Amino acid sequence: MLKKMMNTLMLTCSKATQLISVKAYRKLSVSEKVRLRLHLLTCSACKAFNLQSTFIDKALEKLGAHAAHHHHLPEERKASIQNHITKNL
Repeated sequence: MLKKMMNTLMLTCSKATQLISVKAYRKLSVSEKVRLRLHLLTCSACKAFNLQSTFIDKALEKLGAHAAHHHHLPEERKASIQNHITKNL
């Protein structure tokens, strides 16, 4: 019975990496969180993947925020592009 419970709780590395990737886009269920934490306690490869994935997600967030904040087209440039598009349609 204990073996059956452990098989139910434990994730494969494939499923663990899938959940690690998915958590950037949606919240994991309580069951998924528990199972992932258990797996990460026992698997150094998936733990490293989780750290790398988290680092990349945060870097992309910062890059996106930086780009959105610092790279604006001036309104007159936007109007010029729109005029050019309209003339050439």
